Amino acid sequence: MKSTLLSTLVFTGTSMLLANFAHADNDFSFSMGTGFPYFGSAEVSMAAGGGDQRWFGHYKVGIDDDGFALGFEQALDNEKKHALGVMFGAIGLKNNDSDCHSGDEEPNIGALGCFLGAAFDWETVNGVGASYGYYFNGLNEAGWRVRLEAGYGKGSETDINYTSGNMIVSYQF
Repeated sequence: MKSTLLSTLVFTGTSMLLANFAHADNDFSFSMGTGFPYFGSAEVSMAAGGGDQRWFGHYKVGIDDDGFALGFEQALDNEKKHALGVMFGAIGLKNNDSDCHSGDEEPNIGALGCFLGAAFDWETVNGVGASYGYYFNGLNEAGWRVRLEAGYGKGSETDINYTSGNMIVSYQF
């Protein structure tokens, strides 16, 4: 619970700081959104390549774990609504699959304890991935967007390799 509260405070503080920075007169943008399996995402990006490209860094907050990723996207069409990208860092979350049926659980935990343990037993998968983004007003323009990310990497707690992914719906300021 303390890590979730701390993550929320860091997320909020970082969001406020980045929002002020993004409104300066330059090619930087800021976005905030939600998605699955992360429930919060704050991102700062920098336009490149005449507006056909962008570099980004984003912080993702999950129920039990969070992470940071850096990436690059390239627009695919003249309207700059479709973009493909590469990224490294937090790709997604993986459930640790707590086994409550082993008979090793404490007698006072019961079924509710097993359910809650499984619901909050996630770890960040850090690695390399690819992204597809749809920008309703165009890449590097203010407006709504949807991005799908998928990749391969190691779990932050188990050190086991996984494929993982996430979806983010956000508004770019």
